[in-house]
Amino acid sequence: MVGYAKLAEVAAPIFFTILVFGFYVAHYVWSTGFFTSAFTPVLAFLFFASVLYVIVNTSAKAITPRKDVRAIVELVGAVLFVVVAAWIFAVFPLNFTHVADVIPKPFQFLLSWLTNDIGRILVALVLLAGVIALAVDAVKLAWRVAGRQSHVTLDVSVST
Repeated sequence: MVGYAKLAEVAAPIFFTILVFGFYVAHYVWSTGFFTSAFTPVLAFLFFASVLYVIVNTSAKAITPRKDVRAIVELVGAVLFVVVAAWIFAVFPLNFTHVADVIPKPFQFLLSWLTNDIGRILVALVLLAGVIALAVDAVKLAWRVAGRQSHVTLDVSVST
């Protein structure tokens, strides 16, 4: 049973990340208008990297038992996410009137109510959540490193 739980912890985030990535890639490739001309290739690269970084983070959690290493991976992801969210907030290269364009017609009503004003609020909330996550990840990393240092110090003093 533990093996299946571990598999679910890895598979579920990867599955949903691929869905989200596919949604944004469809907008980008099909030039729906959701991404405006202000969505530069550099921003596109960083944006898509920040989406896919969830897979890196999930994989690190599955591969290594070391919490300090996982905390570093999480912090790098949080920094990338905040940089991208801040850039998108500042430039706002999105047109939310096209957000539903890539989903099947019968389901477009689910997202058709989104406007650019609502989109700006959503981006601001995402940026705020990213900053909070970055702060939490920084504290978690500091805690892990401090804990690791105390174990190293304890090990050295016990062995001498």
